[in-house]
Amino acid sequence: MVPFADQINHENVTVNYDCLDPITGESLMSAEEKAEKARQEEEAKQNKKKEFLVTLKNDLEDLN
Repeated sequence: MVPFADQINHENVTVNYDCLDPITGESLMSAEEKAEKARQEEEAKQNKKKEFLVTLKNDLEDLN
């Protein structure tokens, strides 16, 4: 039985399906998905670095 009803059982929203390798448990993604994930991770890393530098600068100013 194919779950066709699952495809129409909700509003028009983006639906994502995760595919996992049954042996390794790793997520199987397309090259585009991998690139987007890497971009998001790099962006989060850069934002965290910027927040740290702002906090460091403020702490150093408070010492003066």
